[in-house]
Amino acid sequence: MNVDPKLQVGIFVESEIVPAWQARMLRAIDASDCAQIAGIILANAAAVPASNTKDHSRNAGFCYRTLLWLEDRNRRRKPDALQPETVDSLGYARLCAEELDVVVVLADMASFPAGLPGSRYGTWYFEHRDHPIAPPDGSMIGLSEVVDRMPFLKTGLRIRRGAGELERVAFETRSAVDSYSHYVTRNQHLWKCSTFVLRALRHCHAMGGAKYLDSLPTATSQSHNGPATRDPSSCPAVSVAGLTAYVHWRLRQRRLRRRFRERWVLLGGARTGHPDPARLAPILPPAGRFWADPHVVEASGSTHVFFEDAHSGTGRGHIAAMTRLANGNFSEPLSVLKRPYHLSYPFVFEWGGCWFMIPESAENQSVELYRCTRMPHEWTFEHDLMRGIKAYDATLVQHQGRWWMFAAVSENEGSSAWDELCIYHADSPISRDWRPHPANPVVSDVCSARPAGPFFRLNGRLFRPSQDSSGRYGRALNVNEVLQLDEQSFREILVEKVEPVWNRALVGTHSYSFAGDTAFMDAICREPR
Repeated sequence: MNVDPKLQVGIFVESEIVPAWQARMLRAIDASDCAQIAGIILANAAAVPASNTKDHSRNAGFCYRTLLWLEDRNRRRKPDALQPETVDSLGYARLCAEELDVVVVLADMASFPAGLPGSRYGTWYFEHRDHPIAPPDGSMIGLSEVVDRMPFLKTGLRIRRGAGELERVAFETRSAVDSYSHYVTRNQHLWKCSTFVLRALRHCHAMGGAKYLDSLPTATSQSHNGPATRDPSSCPAVSVAGLTAYVHWRLRQRRLRRRFRERWVLLGGARTGHPDPARLAPILPPAGRFWADPHVVEASGSTHVFFEDAHSGTGRGHIAAMTRLANGNFSEPLSVLKRPYHLSYPFVFEWGGCWFMIPESAENQSVELYRCTRMPHEWTFEHDLMRGIKAYDATLVQHQGRWWMFAAVSENEGSSAWDELCIYHADSPISRDWRPHPANPVVSDVCSARPAGPFFRLNGRLFRPSQDSSGRYGRALNVNEVLQLDEQSFREILVEKVEPVWNRALVGTHSYSFAGDTAFMDAICREPR
């Protein structure tokens, strides 16, 4: 069997000391079966090591230092994407001595030498707002989005070829913005960025370089080099006016938190077609608890609602259930599944005359299957569908003779679980052999990636509920129509968005489920303390 040779990749860096997200990316490329590092090109042998630029607060101006002071350092989570690491242990030559297939630029684009060996498939670089990211270590990425309280951070991987040719977009993503922390915003995004180049290299290797480049869309606006490095004190994203507005917003939020608290509640009632929250009545949890992720099923003539029941203090959740009574009310919830780790999002389905449940168990790095022995209260562990994966809100659907699993996957430790949707397929829903879709992640967008409830069909059309966590987690609910789903492609379009605007006390909603004439949603309720 003929195996195409690995792509030869050159890396243009400032120095042999790089931030951790770039080091992880380079090691993954070199260990892959589709590409290898052929050489490192040093922009400047005397470049300032990353360790000297990691903490910008030493030399930053007043605005940026104030922003850092406002950060809640208790929310900083490791691994730190900017932790300096050396890459000289990879064992490849410092200079490229042969023709390259790809050059990946992780330094100032303006300093890229014209006399370097050419690359057949272009120069690849990370882009933000039509510019190469600056500084190239990514330390300032997301800063303007935090200060301006933008709902998401948009970046991409672009490919630049010869003079006069339009740039190609190899990958684009929209990431979550944490309005309270530039560190969290930047850290999660950079760990996600560490996967982009290898994903693109895999597609380039599988399709063939020329065919791959032809398949990519052209950039709607061509990038400008501009100054690719700047001192944080001169960064226009942190002006005095912008900082003042941001501080006022933080103070307003603090006053709101003192007067109100937020908790998840359920909304239940009669269903129409698509989500209609105005027809649903709130079902409130006891004090100190929150309820979310409802999943409605009809079994043996009864309607049951499974949901996450969690303690507000610890956030640790388990699965509870309640049953619709003859008078239309629901029974008192009872716990049906507990584990020493967090459980949520109980996806319940019937197959082969049995009922099964797949709760979200990403904390255990597993996708677990449970079989019902007495509906709705007794469940026994069957087996793991997948292990060693942080998959959130796994949702199954049968389509065109195969079973498909949709889940939000956090591929790298430190990256967000809200941003990227992956698909796996198998012959049966209880299979241990789930094969990844070649286009994974099929969605890389905090506005629509994460599942938000079971698929449903109306008038022969297939719909997928998804979460929109731009601006905050669980902000809104989408209904997407699936236009294409097979072993090579996935395509969907947004047909409806449910914003939490029907009640002034609500600030978010993020899941939807129905069975028979009963529908449930959840919502974030703001209530006086």
